[in-house]
Amino acid sequence: MATSEKELIAFFGDLSKSIDIPTFDQILQMDDDSEREFSRTLVFEFLEQAEDTFKNLQDSLDSKDLHDLSARGHYLKGSSATLGLIKIRDHCELIQRYGLHENLDGSSEPNDDVCLKRITEALKALRVDFAEIDRALKRFYKVAEDEDDKDDKSDGHASAEEDEDTDDTEPGEDTKDTKDTKDTKKPEEVKSAADEIKETPKANGDKPAGEAKKKTEAALGEFRDDITDTNSFAIPAGAVRPLGTLHLTLGVMNLKEEGRLEEATALLKGLKLGEILQESGRAAKERADRAAAAAVATVLYAVPEDGRGQLYPFCDKVRTAFIDAGLMAGAGRRGRRKALSLDARGILDRYEDFKWMDGQPVESIAICKMGAKRVEEDGEAYESVAEVYF
Repeated sequence: MATSEKELIAFFGDLSKSIDIPTFDQILQMDDDSEREFSRTLVFEFLEQAEDTFKNLQDSLDSKDLHDLSARGHYLKGSSATLGLIKIRDHCELIQRYGLHENLDGSSEPNDDVCLKRITEALKALRVDFAEIDRALKRFYKVAEDEDDKDDKSDGHASAEEDEDTDDTEPGEDTKDTKDTKDTKKPEEVKSAADEIKETPKANGDKPAGEAKKKTEAALGEFRDDITDTNSFAIPAGAVRPLGTLHLTLGVMNLKEEGRLEEATALLKGLKLGEILQESGRAAKERADRAAAAAVATVLYAVPEDGRGQLYPFCDKVRTAFIDAGLMAGAGRRGRRKALSLDARGILDRYEDFKWMDGQPVESIAICKMGAKRVEEDGEAYESVAEVYF
């Protein structure tokens, strides 16, 4: 599944000058399945949004609405830059600047007709270059899909089992979702791509029921609508993970070797959860200084809190059981690749006291395959291979 920058340059050919290959490669590294579901979603949502934005740009151009042209240019500039589509980004920056009566050098351009003429030229060039990049990206994912099919036929492994090599995460950390659980958020690193089966034990809060689910859906929807808005943070919609992927990560295990999954399953089913909970003392509430990390955030997640303060100690004891058994590595993030990042300080400030859910029970602990899969309910969910309930 892994693709090197050299292979990407060879694939895109002359278009490599229009795409920032290192940035695009960083996005591909976030894929944790052979179907490239994460990056595919980001790319195809951008392509769809871009088509809609072109129509809006043309409408604004016809009505000579420079302010709206600038706002929409700014939106598409941010989205294209996130994917490394630098030629698209540059055209959009020109539209944004002339919409603000600015030349590219920052000097003032007070003449509306001149600004509209420059925007007309930029939009025309933008459409031409976008069409070329659109074809190339669709061809890339079709090729990737075909290669995955060939791999499945040749080695007998299902694509869902071709996952990345990553180290464990701290108890209570959600390494997948942009926003899911409750209260405060912290930026974290994302996982890099490789080709090994991984299983993730997690405290299963990923299927909220009844009113709790409705409240969480509403909160997540409110958040998504805000941060993806062109006049807000203009974050690609695909970066906000579906409700079905909600989980509390305890760590990551490599269970590829024969017998390892059975060993982990036996350990999980042998845990005396009630006793572990009773032995879990109250954890001191800590609040780390996150400003520096938030400036280069790669993942945003919500820190869960329980009234009795037992959740973190409980998770730590469960996680320690797997570490002591040699099934899970200890703390650390060795071997991670650099991931795509954003300045999340504004988002964190705005959602400082936002409540994502309330009264959500933690009902079970599960070992799940890495890489959420599409499901009808909640959009995506992780496949459980072993699970125990309280």
